[in-house]
Amino acid sequence: MPTNHGIYRKLPTTTSVREPPAMRYGIWQVFDLLRGGSFLVDPTVRRRAAQLVHHFTIVCHRFVFAMQDLNRLMQDFAGCYSQGKYPPTGVMQIRFQTECLADHVLTYLSTIVDDVAIVIALSTGVARIDSISTLRSPENRDNPALAPVMALIKDLDRDG
Repeated sequence: MPTNHGIYRKLPTTTSVREPPAMRYGIWQVFDLLRGGSFLVDPTVRRRAAQLVHHFTIVCHRFVFAMQDLNRLMQDFAGCYSQGKYPPTGVMQIRFQTECLADHVLTYLSTIVDDVAIVIALSTGVARIDSISTLRSPENRDNPALAPVMALIKDLDRDG
């Protein structure tokens, strides 16, 4: 299976509207357990978990699509310059599209990270966490419910 940017993906020739791009992401199991597991008793929280699973799935598919398209455009961008035509034909359009896709990739990645923070909140029973920045906030540092993940959260503050 080919790899781009550390993401295992299907070949573009096997991707169709019925079968979106695929990647392996282990965190999916946590999302799926929240939706279908037996440890969330409150129906409102279970519904929120189901909505989060749906949102996470859509954002991940968009993230993979944007990464693949960005990779293709970067190759086109390099190809414009390697042909030796100055100014390169179509380079401004490709550059603009590449910049837009790079913005999309970062936005989707940020949304995925926020979804992971929300799934941590749902699984630990901590209310009022809607993003990774809220999860990392000083108010949550001493929360005993977050003790199992606090070492990981503290690792986010390290440089390098």
